[in-house]
Amino acid sequence: MCGICISLSFRERSGDERQNDVVSQNLLARLKRRGPNHFETLSSSFSDVLDLHFISSVLQLRGGSSPSLQPVTDSSGNILLWNGEIFDETLVKC
Repeated sequence: MCGICISLSFRERSGDERQNDVVSQNLLARLKRRGPNHFETLSSSFSDVLDLHFISSVLQLRGGSSPSLQPVTDSSGNILLWNGEIFDETLVKC
């Protein structure tokens, strides 16, 4: 089964970063198990206040020799994650 996640975290001026890291590692481990064929993360920041993490794991059920890689970005900075597979540019739900 595929897995997608967007994690939002506000930056704190003081705090225990270790606790946040443990939670993140637990989340990443669970998502990796959902799709062993491809795993990717993409991080971005918004206005030095908010950290965004886009996480995708892909389980290739059928189709071509390689999974649909994601997240996909374009030249404008848009980010796309989806739950499914693409065959001949048609999205098929998992």
